[in-house]
Amino acid sequence: MIANASKELKDFQNFVANNKTSIHLFLHELNLLQKKFLLRSDVLDAFDKSCDLDISGELPNSSFAKTIQNCQEVAMNGTWVCFSLRYRIGRYGYVRIQCDTLDADLISANDFLAFKEHLFTGKYRDWVLEVDMEPFSREFYRLR
Repeated sequence: MIANASKELKDFQNFVANNKTSIHLFLHELNLLQKKFLLRSDVLDAFDKSCDLDISGELPNSSFAKTIQNCQEVAMNGTWVCFSLRYRIGRYGYVRIQCDTLDADLISANDFLAFKEHLFTGKYRDWVLEVDMEPFSREFYRLR
């Protein structure tokens, strides 16, 4: 992960730890959508509603707001909310928040994909499907 992303993650974790009421309000707005998978537009709409309802007024200009602006998708169940964050082209990070304790931590791409697969299929697997395209490239012409 790039340096700015790790600084953003630390700011994100600090904001979540120090502003649990605002974060709980946002997670509640996400839960009201009653979906397991949310797109960027759904997340931004829920965040805007949370900002309107936030009494402290800290949410719209916070480090958490910057992180939500990078959010591409969310996968959630009753316990965890996992965010896919796009920092720039080809640079992603994955963060999850535990709904009860509001603990935020970084997760790997494999953990994020396994969580999404579990939500879709209802089963946990020890492996994530990986596709290797290398055997298919031998028939392509190459410039020398």
